[in-house]
Amino acid sequence: MRKHSPTPTAARQGGAATLIVVMLLFFIMSMVAAYTSRNLIFEQRTSANQYRSSQAFESAEAGMEWALAQLNAGRTTNACVPSTNDGSATDQSFAQRYLTIDRGTGVITPRAVSGGGAVQPRCVFNSIATDPADWNWSCACPVAGTPTTALAAPGGAGPAPAFLMRFRRSPSVTGRNDLIQLEVNSCTRLDDACLTFPIDDRGGTGDGVAATSVILALRGAVTRAPTGALSVAGALSFAPGSTATLALTNQDNTVGGVTLHTAASAASAATVVAAIAKTGVPGVPPDSTVVAGDPALQPASVAVSGRNPAPSTAERVFALYFGVFPDVYLGQPGMVEVDCSSDCAAAAVNLALSRNPGRAIRVRGSATATTVTTLTLDVNVGTAAVAGPPAVLPIPALLILDPNVNLAFSNGVTLVGMVYGRRPGWTWTVTGGATIQGAAVAETDLAVGGTGAMSVVYNKDALTALRVAYGTFVRVPGSWKDFQ
Repeated sequence: MRKHSPTPTAARQGGAATLIVVMLLFFIMSMVAAYTSRNLIFEQRTSANQYRSSQAFESAEAGMEWALAQLNAGRTTNACVPSTNDGSATDQSFAQRYLTIDRGTGVITPRAVSGGGAVQPRCVFNSIATDPADWNWSCACPVAGTPTTALAAPGGAGPAPAFLMRFRRSPSVTGRNDLIQLEVNSCTRLDDACLTFPIDDRGGTGDGVAATSVILALRGAVTRAPTGALSVAGALSFAPGSTATLALTNQDNTVGGVTLHTAASAASAATVVAAIAKTGVPGVPPDSTVVAGDPALQPASVAVSGRNPAPSTAERVFALYFGVFPDVYLGQPGMVEVDCSSDCAAAAVNLALSRNPGRAIRVRGSATATTVTTLTLDVNVGTAAVAGPPAVLPIPALLILDPNVNLAFSNGVTLVGMVYGRRPGWTWTVTGGATIQGAAVAETDLAVGGTGAMSVVYNKDALTALRVAYGTFVRVPGSWKDFQ
């Protein structure tokens, strides 16, 4: 039987069909590859956007934490690094550079530049170093009315996000003198157009941007001012052999003109009270200016969650004036300390005060609890009369002495502010006379010794400043917001 081979026409038709199938498969494979590439490109772009967004967000959060730390620190330079000058030069603290705090009312307002607007510090992340461990922030802290060098963008191929901040009184803080709003804008590069306020005007740059805001409160260095010129939670006495004299003055009607406020009973305090010169509100008998046997100076024991044993009486007295127990207050970040592990003098206190305006000073004693040292005030501490809104107001000092530190006065010195002694059986040694303008508080007993004349004059303005214009800035819970 004869076999027939495909005709040329049939062969051509089969080849065309095969070509079409191959081209169709190739087209489908191309579409699949393109779709896969599209997804890959989309994921790459999404990852890049997320990376820039995270950079910006973390930069804004870093700026907020940095600003809070700076507000609770001492004097700083225009490069935002701690200053070691004694306060006589131009370096101001971060709070002084950007905020005005009225020492009479506690109203906090942002400092403005000439013509309006706020002074705005900024920082950029510097990753030019080869070792990432050496990467850091470069910052500029300009002062209103003072020319400063512009912050330069760092070199290098590493990330260089930047942030810009400002303070303002927003409608949400109306009615509260102690509140201020902090706003931080960030960008993945140092660019004024990208960092500008408000966030609405920062579109189209292709950079990651973020904005955060939080309301800050100034927690007073003293939360409850003493009501008397001298407050003694234990017993007041004159040291054996002492020829010192003690004069107490309080002519402030708002606190009842109390000269001596003590937990000791009137009977047990009668002898020493009789030896004290007391001056109260005009027309009030001297003995009526003394409040003795007050149980408020011996707060009742309370159970506190997480504290075992319960806070001691001395700790509860501390909380009466400072709002928290001593381990919390004295352990807060930025607490300023003066080393008095061996005897120290007022010069060390004044240096700490000048470098840390608006901050409480802890005078730390020896690490050995049984070793008692003495802080000698031989030159004036604090300032009694400085012009400021709304009138002439003092710039006071707040000194908190450790439980193993005594106090001595000489050369007729004046301390403006408040001194708080934590030593059981605290002793004052007075030679040559001395004056405290403000108030003094003994956490337990107090004995006055020496040969000089000691005077404590209640100064409401000084104590008000410590309560409303000195202290620590903290976040207000629930006030934090972020926008990206």
